[in-house]
Amino acid sequence: MKHGVRGLFGVLAALALVAALPAPAHAAPYRFTKVADSLSDGFHPFSFGCSSINNRGEIAFRAGRPAADGFNITEGIYRADVGGGLTTIVEDERRFDFIGRNPSMNDLG
Repeated sequence: MKHGVRGLFGVLAALALVAALPAPAHAAPYRFTKVADSLSDGFHPFSFGCSSINNRGEIAFRAGRPAADGFNITEGIYRADVGGGLTTIVEDERRFDFIGRNPSMNDLG
């Protein structure tokens, strides 16, 4: 009888532990939207860098376009807005690397 009570107590303790665990969290659904394309927007496919997004949903990113000589890349910082528009913030045709690696922006764009 001693073992029966211990077994029942063990089962009840395990059930209490399971009941005390938090319920699984469910993430809010995400919607992925393509904002820039190497083919249609003329970017070199391997030139995309980090991006940032502000509270209005605008995205700033670094990318490069093939230069006129066909060999070099013209680096730039670009902004994609929520309506699908693409704005050039800066392009560096002299191939200096001073425009930054990881763009960021505030909520004013």
